[in-house]
Amino acid sequence: MIGQENLLQLIDTLKSNKFPRFIILEGEKGSGRKTMAREIAKRLNARPVLSGISTEEIRNVINLSYKVSTPTVYILPDADKMHKAAKNALLKVTEEPPEKSYFILTTNNLMYMLSTLISRGTVLKMDKYSRTNKLDYIKLNYSLESFGSNVDFLCDVCDTFPEIDAVIDYNVEEFKAFCATTAGFIVKAPLANALKIPKKLKLKEEDTGYDPTLFMKAVAYNFSQQLITAENRCVIDSLTENIRITLNYINELGIKGIHKLATLDAWILEMRGL
Repeated sequence: MIGQENLLQLIDTLKSNKFPRFIILEGEKGSGRKTMAREIAKRLNARPVLSGISTEEIRNVINLSYKVSTPTVYILPDADKMHKAAKNALLKVTEEPPEKSYFILTTNNLMYMLSTLISRGTVLKMDKYSRTNKLDYIKLNYSLESFGSNVDFLCDVCDTFPEIDAVIDYNVEEFKAFCATTAGFIVKAPLANALKIPKKLKLKEEDTGYDPTLFMKAVAYNFSQQLITAENRCVIDSLTENIRITLNYINELGIKGIHKLATLDAWILEMRGL
């Protein structure tokens, strides 16, 4: 797995001792958490089982975990989205670990996990991908030369490999141009025009358009590029504030259950000092 050498080395170290039965694997969406969970199962010579996370599914998995006769790794994706009853049910396997079973819960934010589960489990974190990791991924899956100067844009804006794939699918030039235009006019354009920006974004699963978080990362990137060449103190202060506000709203978009349109409208209004 590209960029996860340190984590894989840690996993091998844990394996050489007594491998933990209950793991919480933290990493942002698209970081390869499920792939890593399957790799852990492979290194344990265990059967990987991907489970749903409803309360009923969790209780069924727990019951099965005490009955299996061969090593089994139960992978519970997006565990931060579990109902509280499902999280509470998992406390049993932290108190009385089944003999042949392991549990790997994936999450992008420990804040939404029960503190009791965190304290009783072993937290592993996906490594962030370096620029070199991203370049290796692009070389492996695409023609690096075909992107020219846009390679810098891809590496600076995208944090994960699926984000790189998404921007390439959008058409890098078109996405880059839209985000640059937004950065240039969001403060100056008539408010009615600025509030049309979200129409270009994917606010619901069934919508088409750009991913809102990727879009805002690209806008923040444009502000940072302008900041490099800015000399006027007022311009520097303004761009710095624009970046701060945008990064805050990127974090807001990551909160579970957030209303994306309302969040984007609030970002637009704050950018304009309203």
